[in-house]
Amino acid sequence: MHKVRAMKSDASYQLPNGMQISYTNRNEAAYLYDEIFEQRQYVPTDYMMPDRPVVVDVGANVGLFALFALTEWQSAHVVCMEPFTQLYHILNSNVSRFPAAQALRAAAGRTRETASFTYYPKYSMMSGRYCDEARDLARAKNYARWEMRDQSKEGIDDFEGMLDALLRPRFQSFREEVEIWPLSLVIETCQLQSVDLLKIDVEGSELEVLEGISPEDWEKIGCIMIEVDDVAGRLSAITSLLMSHDMDCRTSQFEAYSDDTLHLIQANQRQ
Repeated sequence: MHKVRAMKSDASYQLPNGMQISYTNRNEAAYLYDEIFEQRQYVPTDYMMPDRPVVVDVGANVGLFALFALTEWQSAHVVCMEPFTQLYHILNSNVSRFPAAQALRAAAGRTRETASFTYYPKYSMMSGRYCDEARDLARAKNYARWEMRDQSKEGIDDFEGMLDALLRPRFQSFREEVEIWPLSLVIETCQLQSVDLLKIDVEGSELEVLEGISPEDWEKIGCIMIEVDDVAGRLSAITSLLMSHDMDCRTSQFEAYSDDTLHLIQANQRQ
């Protein structure tokens, strides 16, 4: 584990839609823009958002999904959760222009506590409580190979030889003590009468996030979009939990991770 200090970034980036944002890493910003704005990965299907939806974004990073929600559903109220100091400050800067957005400096989990998380300043979107540098590096390499899939064999071979040198430095990390809130505490503190869309992207803490929802709050949630890393039966455990709370589940995979253990679950409150 490398001891490094994260510095607040002043970098600014104009997204392809013309929106100006602050960011930690331009490559990450471009990746997240494509996933969220172009591919619309976290937009529910067969689910009607109300006229004034409430959206909770757990694992908001610098706020790309929050910005998408605020522009896609222009009367939306969006609550963003991000525990890491550097990311929180940038997130808050990005969403502060919208009166209907709130940014909370916290992770979501089973109980209220503080815990040590791993932060990758140069690969922030893979930061989390249960990081494993070797596993995370391997996943980043697999994604890079997928991006190069249409290149010539010679080009792919040359690229393969550079992968480790290109990506390993991005996984230098440090530990940060972060505050954890159960989602029901967020619902209470923000006085949310409903959560129409709950988006969760937390790099391995998904089950703990869901276990932080009190029984009386489950019926307030209309739809959940949750990225799940299917390790040690996690996908089955999460699907079972969602179904036990009267939610219908649909599982899919991102095209870039079709050979990986990453899945996306859409869970809708059963009518």
